[in-house]
Amino acid sequence: MGLDMYLTRVSKDKMGHYKGHYKGHYKREYFKRQVGYWQDTWYIHHWFVKNVQGGKIECLEYEVSKEQLEELLRVCKKVLKSCELTEDGKVKDSTTAQELLPNIDSWYISKYLYDKNYVENVQYTVEIIEKVLKETNFEKQAIFYYGWW
Repeated sequence: MGLDMYLTRVSKDKMGHYKGHYKGHYKREYFKRQVGYWQDTWYIHHWFVKNVQGGKIECLEYEVSKEQLEELLRVCKKVLKSCELTEDGKVKDSTTAQELLPNIDSWYISKYLYDKNYVENVQYTVEIIEKVLKETNFEKQAIFYYGWW
């Protein structure tokens, strides 16, 4: 059991069919296309919960604006800039990471270290978000986030 996280893209001309299902478990899978996927990256999930889902921790889809994706990209790049690794793969000073993309304690996970794996996951997030921003026409398409555990 773990956390699976998805970004999907939907054409806005299909939104009439899709909208009734996006805040819950929808049935019209063929209206969407997966454009991003993470697994067990709780600090990215926490960012979406806080900044997109209004603090609600629930397994529902939420529309993500272009501005929200740009903000996540900015946050990730700032964290990456601050994360210098030691020889043993730990982040030297995790102050910025703890402030902007904190690893959180939860009922499911223990507190992870700020290490090479953390940095690689933040870099992977940058790659996903840059690609989504480049390939999405936000006037004709919508992006949704969904986390499930």
